[in-house]
Amino acid sequence: MWLIRYGQDTEEIPPHLDAVQEAHTLLAVADGLTVHVLAGHHSPASASAVLQCHVDRLLR
Repeated sequence: MWLIRYGQDTEEIPPHLDAVQEAHTLLAVADGLTVHVLAGHHSPASASAVLQCHVDRLLR
């Protein structure tokens, strides 16, 4: 959460986003992708790409 707030302070992440909610969302996405990799539904590379896409959206 503090990294998201730092990103908002440095204007890399939009200030209107709720830092706590975004931190919870990132954790949920990462956890879900981990399960999908372990179950064989995603490769590590594709899971990483999905997570990176979400992070890129935060940084717009």
